[in-house]
Amino acid sequence: MTARLRLALVVARPAVVFLLALSGLVGLALGGVADDPVAIGRLLILVMSFVVFAVSCNDLSDLEIDRVNLSGDARRPLVTGSAAARDVRRLAFGSAVAAATAAVTQGRLALMLIVIGMCVAAAYSLPPFRLSRRGLVAPLVLPALFVGLPFVLGVLAGRDLRARDLAVLAALYVGFIGRIVLKDFRDVVGDRLFGKRTFLVRHGRVATCVLSAGCWVAGTALLVVATPGSGRVFATSEAVLAGAALSLVGRLAATTSHRREERLVSSLAIVGRAGVSAVFLQVTATESWVAGLCVPAVTALSLLLAVEMLRHGPRQRHAPAISVSRMIFTDGRNHG
Repeated sequence: MTARLRLALVVARPAVVFLLALSGLVGLALGGVADDPVAIGRLLILVMSFVVFAVSCNDLSDLEIDRVNLSGDARRPLVTGSAAARDVRRLAFGSAVAAATAAVTQGRLALMLIVIGMCVAAAYSLPPFRLSRRGLVAPLVLPALFVGLPFVLGVLAGRDLRARDLAVLAALYVGFIGRIVLKDFRDVVGDRLFGKRTFLVRHGRVATCVLSAGCWVAGTALLVVATPGSGRVFATSEAVLAGAALSLVGRLAATTSHRREERLVSSLAIVGRAGVSAVFLQVTATESWVAGLCVPAVTALSLLLAVEMLRHGPRQRHAPAISVSRMIFTDGRNHG
């Protein structure tokens, strides 16, 4: 039991868990139950279980690619040999049961949504579908799983969905597309070697960055319009974050250094989470002055963290063949 728990903690990527939990918390806030410990606890169990299931499926499917892109990464137990495939399959099954059990306590609709979500997550990674290898399909599916599913479950914990909820969801969804298309920079060497035709591999660096920038701008504009209580302070904070993101994306489009790519993408992830955190703070603030203090504070702190990430990079680095990465990205036209 201890070994299985340890494996679950390794497989559950903290950044991914935080991302889903944050989207779910925004949903709880809109549903009026952000202060309900039962709703929060159930959401965290759902998020944790779903992430472990989805990541387990992905690790099983992408083992050969991960051996190239992420060799030595302790968060990949199949790559390091600390776990066998059968262990990961058992973990996926156990996490699916845990997610379904938690969903049952919220009702039939929640159970249906979580089951559909797990089916899509399996289809994303596993044959015969392998949606992750189908270009633009992958960045359209992942936001539905990472943002849409926890957000909707969060809202439904308190009340039925409303039109304004869907507007906020659309904003978060579009904005997340702008972030998720950038994750493939880390994995491009293995993806290309094993024929994984991601949007980046198909269309190249510049087109990927243009898509990211466009989604970031559109998502930010939608958030400012759709978020309840949005005012000048919130709009300014979101605009500042979007401006920082566009600057980072522009630098990403111009670099051919793998280490620089890694730092830029990690910094962009921080800026993206800050935008969603600002929504949560805006929605949960009981007084306008509270939001007026908290939203700029989290914006400023996140920008400082992004700068630190640019300077020092993520704690755990990966070392794919940088020379190959440079060869691939010398010109976007090399991606046919």
